[in-house]
Amino acid sequence: SAYNKKAATKACQNMVGKSLKPIEAAEVGAIVTQWQNKLLIHVGLVISVDHKLSVLELNENFGVSCVSLKDWLKGKIKVIYYNDNY
Repeated sequence: SAYNKKAATKACQNMVGKSLKPIEAAEVGAIVTQWQNKLLIHVGLVISVDHKLSVLELNENFGVSCVSLKDWLKGKIKVIYYNDNY
């Protein structure tokens, strides 16, 4: 896989506290991350489409897609939102 989960996990961990902070809930412009144990496995960007929260994501199999936040969250166990508004 072209997506190196260990490298992405380390990069995310290095950014938290420096330029990213965890937030409680989704908001436009937030980064949304999916975790499996302590490994970052998926990342998306929260956007607004027709006044509803959605996730813009890039998947190596399907390319760029946009899905409702509700649909994106289905089946995901651990999700953390981040923003850069310090």
